[in-house]
Amino acid sequence: MPTIVINSPHLPNHLLGALSVDTDGVPRYWVIVWLDSLKPKLAKSTRRRYCRHLNTFYDYSEELYGRRTFDRAISDLDFDQIETILSGYLYRLTNLQKHGSSGNHAHDIWNTCTAFLFDLLNYLVPQSYDNKIGELFERLKHRVNLYDQLTLSAHARPTSAKVLPPLVPPG
Repeated sequence: MPTIVINSPHLPNHLLGALSVDTDGVPRYWVIVWLDSLKPKLAKSTRRRYCRHLNTFYDYSEELYGRRTFDRAISDLDFDQIETILSGYLYRLTNLQKHGSSGNHAHDIWNTCTAFLFDLLNYLVPQSYDNKIGELFERLKHRVNLYDQLTLSAHARPTSAKVLPPLVPPG
């Protein structure tokens, strides 16, 4: 579902802007929490871009795992489900990038998704929380760091061969 933009002179400014919704037009809960509570001072264009990136991620999650699965996984702190969804999405982004269908945006989309996830988990899982949850959270962070090192690096331009002038004999 595309991002909708709310513009109305009858609403206060903090309720205006881009909104991420599902196929039924229902706002995506954790996207709203992230954008409105944890990132309230974003420029309108940045907010729209984040909504677009997260919509592709949510669409992928719903296509494979069912409606509202990712929101449920965050609410339940189901790190195994979150890791499964993230790793599958990374694989999809990697394939799209290899075939040229995502352009150079795959890296930006991945960064938005992981920032979204870790901002929310840092908000939801206090430092003093249960050790098991803390260990799972650290494992997930470690896994994402490994993914970042292995794939979706921004396209580096191939290095061109440098031609050196021939050695001039002294003379």
